[in-house]
Amino acid sequence: MITPPTTPNPRPHLLVTGGAGFIGGHVVKYLLDFGARVTVIDDLSTGRLEHLPESTRLRTVIGDMTDRHVWSDAWQGRQRITRVLHLAGHVGVRRVLEDPRGCSDVQLAMAQTVIETLTAMEEGDRPGLIAASSSEVYRASQEPLAESSPVWQTTDKGWNTGRWAYAASKLRAEQGFVGAGLSVLNLRLFNVVGPGQNGESGMVLPRFVEAARLRDTLQVFGNGKQVRTFGHVACIAADLVQLCLRAEMPTGVLNLGGTAATQIERLARLVLAEAGLDEAHLRSVDPAIELGADFQEVIHRVPSLDRAKSLGLIRNPWSLEDIVRDAWTRHAVPSPG
Repeated sequence: MITPPTTPNPRPHLLVTGGAGFIGGHVVKYLLDFGARVTVIDDLSTGRLEHLPESTRLRTVIGDMTDRHVWSDAWQGRQRITRVLHLAGHVGVRRVLEDPRGCSDVQLAMAQTVIETLTAMEEGDRPGLIAASSSEVYRASQEPLAESSPVWQTTDKGWNTGRWAYAASKLRAEQGFVGAGLSVLNLRLFNVVGPGQNGESGMVLPRFVEAARLRDTLQVFGNGKQVRTFGHVACIAADLVQLCLRAEMPTGVLNLGGTAATQIERLARLVLAEAGLDEAHLRSVDPAIELGADFQEVIHRVPSLDRAKSLGLIRNPWSLEDIVRDAWTRHAVPSPG
């Protein structure tokens, strides 16, 4: 159950980019449940219209948000937009590695569209901006990553190449929003998972679940000792709604995620247990063979969520076992093609 925060507008109007996507669909549903008006922009490259509920308070604009006509159309509603939630982007290691430069260019072009649109408004009329960034912007660390932890620098080896092109574009977008003088909350998201997530892009939990459903081999990269921290999409979406509907929007940088930290090998074993499969279905593979010689693994990624908790978020995070059980129960294997 989500408790709506106090808001000065009984009927706020949110613009959600990427609103038909994995996270966006959950957020839009919750916003509508609270009586908000929502306008969605989505090019449906990974999003799906079936993620969106039917509502007279929902308006969907289909198209590339870097197209000025699409963007202008989204702003032509009868009620002023009170907040922008920018979720649109290319996600997944596999998708990024297929076209690092193209991925980076798209992220930055979308950010520039947001900047140009909001800075063209009178300052008093600008909606607050909540923009999805990524935990990938942080440098490697064995310690929990706080908002003040070191981030990538342009002088670092590998900056803006391979998988790090995604991180570079997200960090540059963060800096662009701040540099433009926007009221912005840059969200650094950590490993959001749940049913309906795209396994083809390289997301580890749906990849494991889909393989197990097919009675296939679960491929674990390297030794499987990499640590990740997972948060269920229902919890993350609930926290995003809290942020969207607050009367006073926090600004700066905010880590957002769950608390289910685990080694990837253990995650695979939990999926095997749900599927009733033995360890003969577990295989270690060289990620350089699967993802290319330039692939660089992140060994340890655990967030510090102190700021989020101080804002009343992360109240009921799911356990790892519940996350895996829910994925096994509800995540379907995609149809061919």
